[in-house]
Amino acid sequence: MCGSGKTTLAMGLMSVLSRQGMRVQPFKCGPDYIDTKYHTYVTRRHSINLDSFLASEEHVYNLYTDYSAKADVCIVEGNTGMYDGYLQDQGSTAHVARLLDLPVILVINARHMAYSVAPLLYGYVHFDENVRIAGVIFNKVRSDRHKQMLLDACQEVGVECFGCLPYSEDLAFKYRRRGLNYSQRNGDFMRYKKRLMRMVGENIRIDRILQTTSVPQKDAGERERLHVKNTSRKMNIAVALGEESFSFVFAEHLKKLKAMGTVKYFLPETSTSLPFDKVDLLYLPGGYPENNCFSLENNVRMRQIIADYIEAGGKTLAECGGMIYLSKAIQTGQAIYEMAGILPHVVSAREQDKKMTMGYRQFDYNGIHIRGHEYHYTQVLPQTEPLPSVAQMYNSQNEPVPTPIYRYKNLIASYAHLYWGELDIMELWK
Repeated sequence: MCGSGKTTLAMGLMSVLSRQGMRVQPFKCGPDYIDTKYHTYVTRRHSINLDSFLASEEHVYNLYTDYSAKADVCIVEGNTGMYDGYLQDQGSTAHVARLLDLPVILVINARHMAYSVAPLLYGYVHFDENVRIAGVIFNKVRSDRHKQMLLDACQEVGVECFGCLPYSEDLAFKYRRRGLNYSQRNGDFMRYKKRLMRMVGENIRIDRILQTTSVPQKDAGERERLHVKNTSRKMNIAVALGEESFSFVFAEHLKKLKAMGTVKYFLPETSTSLPFDKVDLLYLPGGYPENNCFSLENNVRMRQIIADYIEAGGKTLAECGGMIYLSKAIQTGQAIYEMAGILPHVVSAREQDKKMTMGYRQFDYNGIHIRGHEYHYTQVLPQTEPLPSVAQMYNSQNEPVPTPIYRYKNLIASYAHLYWGELDIMELWK
């Protein structure tokens, strides 16, 4: 359920099981980039997005099969409400559970309910017979009496309760925008993780969860479908990658790029050169460059190197934060910070201009159909002579949206985070 504490609980279970020596493979339903960072941090394994809008069902199935093959335990964190998809339940957590035949543990914020949870549980159990509800965990339970009322409701409906997490301000994550505040990991995150592990270990019946949710290993016979076909030559691929400014990257994309050639990373805030003398592909992923405006502006050398590379015809893919970095400037408050200046627009991150733009996106370009996801608060300020879009963008319902796709020489840039895990990305430049 949305806002119930799924990420908190998922991370707690991942931490406890990893500490016990198990190989825990994390997954996340939907396009979320931030929850996956926490998964990866506590398990030391890349968390994989399972999104049946961005990718075909076959691709989602093969992703799960491939990454779960060498794991002792797989934990798939749901996305928003269980049946909330881009079209009714299409693309929802329930859709993924049906596709992969996975048991579901409901996580319910019980702070403001007690026995009334019984009809809620009954509805989830009987709404779709193809989704198997293995049990429930209650979060924010106030007292022993409250806990007993919840257990009575479970007994009435016939749903197993795997535990109750007590209400604790210490377990509340602070939110930044719509994502979890990843910067906590640089401060007191380790102390938070220890508290969470203790709370989960003391209150959740983990052994019972493992016993109840055990499923046969998926057939991995078709796993070669995930492998990228070798290109005619190995490429030198430079990827901007950091903790915040250029951090929104699908793990499957990095895997695919590594199959295409040699991948090296750099950080536009601090690097003084690109990682190769000759770069065949430059990838500038999304993130929050508006939080590091001073450092990005101050590294004049890197801004010039990237601008020269693009002006010379270098193939470049820039998504959201990467696109913002290539703009003329970022305005925050009263200050304006110069960026790479390839794109003519100015991006505003001022409070008065902030407006959340979010949703699935799709478009056709160079004969291929591309899907992605858009999520940002910054806005492109009106321009006298804007760069025209090279394709019409649509949402998940095939309704046109105003988000442009920029093409300048061999630069392709947009606010949309594209998903190309099952595409030949080089087709964009054919």
